Amino acid sequence: MRLRLSRNWSSTTAPASSPTATTGHWSVRSVARQHRHSVYSHNNSRSRVRTCNFAIASRLEAHPEPNERCRPIADQATHESSVQAKRRLPSLFSASPAVGHVSWKWPFQAAAVGLVCVLLLLLAWRLATEQRSQGLANAVAAGKAPVAPNFQLARLTASGTLRLSSLRGRVVLLNFWASWCIPCKDEATRLETAWRRWRGRGVVFLGLDAQDFSSDARHFLQAHAITYPNVRDGPGNVVNSYGVNGFPETWFVSRSGRLIVEHVAGPLTPAQIDRDLNLALLQ
Repeated sequence: MRLRLSRNWSSTTAPASSPTATTGHWSVRSVARQHRHSVYSHNNSRSRVRTCNFAIASRLEAHPEPNERCRPIADQATHESSVQAKRRLPSLFSASPAVGHVSWKWPFQAAAVGLVCVLLLLLAWRLATEQRSQGLANAVAAGKAPVAPNFQLARLTASGTLRLSSLRGRVVLLNFWASWCIPCKDEATRLETAWRRWRGRGVVFLGLDAQDFSSDARHFLQAHAITYPNVRDGPGNVVNSYGVNGFPETWFVSRSGRLIVEHVAGPLTPAQIDRDLNLALLQ
């Protein structure tokens, strides 16, 4: 801005309100000072307008309200505190108030929590089963002869059911197996051979299939030409009662229905079968 001033003004031509009216002339310094003051006031006003607009836009983006106006400082603080309180409220779907969008992450989070719970339950079941099996095995090893848990299960190769207590008066070799168990395949042949040798001597071999399909179990028995009786533990209750945590496993039941001799976790050998059955017949 360029200023054009005459060098000498008379006191009658200068405005009465002029800061230099009494001196009889306008100085360049005073005019420039007034100009800077007007520019500063204009810029300060524009800055306040921009600040107000920015505050309104920020609140509208966070939580749109109709007829939003620039509030006083106290009202703004109250409004912002209420917005923060709404944001802290728990929400299952994490919905955004601006667009109403529901987060897609919560189903995966719920599935992950459910999976962790299932794994913890399986771990607890495994620990309880191992403790039960170890407890029975320790009792047998200590010569305490605990009572064998009784059961009644459906036969695999014949109609009807079979109850363990119906075999009282004979020594029972109780073998737990499954068709998908690789060591069970080799053991099945040895058990069938020993069964043909011991079945006329007051001994009964009883196979118990678990965690398996009935069709696969029957095919397994036919493939290995098994003739001794076998039953199927569909729900797995008998497996849990004996604390079985792997296949194959074998228990020896006395004539009076008690667990004796030893608990074998793993496939039996022919020598082991003969030795344990002889010990069982002596009790």
